[in-house]
Amino acid sequence: MHSLIFLEGIPGSGKSTLLQFLSERFPSVPAYREGDLSPIELAWCSELSIPAYETLRSRYPALDAEIRAHSRQEGERMHVAYTQIRTDDPAFYAEWEQYEIYSGRRDPAEFRDILLRRYQAYAEEQRRAFTPAIFECSLFQNSIEEWMLHICPPEEEIFRFYREVFSRFAGVPLTLIRLIPQDMARSIDAICRERVNEQGEEIWYQMMMDYLNGSAYGRRHPFRTREDLLAHFRRRTDLERRIIADCFPGKYLELESRAYDPEAILAELQ
Repeated sequence: MHSLIFLEGIPGSGKSTLLQFLSERFPSVPAYREGDLSPIELAWCSELSIPAYETLRSRYPALDAEIRAHSRQEGERMHVAYTQIRTDDPAFYAEWEQYEIYSGRRDPAEFRDILLRRYQAYAEEQRRAFTPAIFECSLFQNSIEEWMLHICPPEEEIFRFYREVFSRFAGVPLTLIRLIPQDMARSIDAICRERVNEQGEEIWYQMMMDYLNGSAYGRRHPFRTREDLLAHFRRRTDLERRIIADCFPGKYLELESRAYDPEAILAELQ
């Protein structure tokens, strides 16, 4: 493998399955899943000052070793993969969640600067000594939802952000694999049926609707039906495609989710 690999697609498109397959075929290549302490992405992670980190860590002495194991310092900031820490105390997750950078928790300028700074630092590291890696949901999944649902700027501002992101990677080999369901409605229905609780309730669907309606966009344009959810993912998929056509500088593979030939992907990556 001679490239950084980015795996993207809407929920349920098979990104994690493909990442697992590639990890097994390339066991020496680092693979970053959503929620990991990634060198670029901060989904499901806290981002906070060192004093705030020390204060919050001191409240959970029984979890101190685990917190430390899932923490990393970058400059004067701490990053914590708190969702990977196991506890029955819901207050623990609520306290660390407030330090995420997503869901409108940061000023748009700060949000943008955090991500661009991390992309820049990682790209510079790769230009000095290239090391292949595989990333799940590290270009679009979380950041484009933030732009579409919470920041809600004119589209051109979103395009400018991604032009800046990709300009950071000048000289670094990139491959973007995006998984697209042939029938998005059927795919979303399948996810809703699969992700249920013990009572058979569609908890993923309700969670998504709560998330969408809690956003700035959702408060102005309420999501009421499954068709509204589907329309959002279609809108996002279209926006991603136009951004890629506008400014993505590397190799781009668009594959039908759950219907691609894994060996053909390997041939593309050799």
